[in-house]
Amino acid sequence: MAVLQPLLTDDNCLTPQGLVATAKENTAPFDALERVLKGVETALPDGMVMVDKEGTERKRVRVCWWLDGLNKRRLYEVARAPASALAQIPKEVLAESIDFA
Repeated sequence: MAVLQPLLTDDNCLTPQGLVATAKENTAPFDALERVLKGVETALPDGMVMVDKEGTERKRVRVCWWLDGLNKRRLYEVARAPASALAQIPKEVLAESIDFA
């Protein structure tokens, strides 16, 4: 959120300059806004993929970033995905590599 703060009005809306800055892919403002809007993602363990309802293989999953002790919980507990996708994650896999940077 610190990256976005200088780009916000007093009402926490993006300024015109903020709109331009956050529209440029592969920049810190773009990445920060994407995390605010879409949530935090983490990589699945090496070699693991989940197949979504469209048949697309996913190597990353969004997580419930607001939970306490996130990196000490099991990945299937914190992953935000349909039940069919969560069933593909082994129950013993920990969510230990979630990066908020």
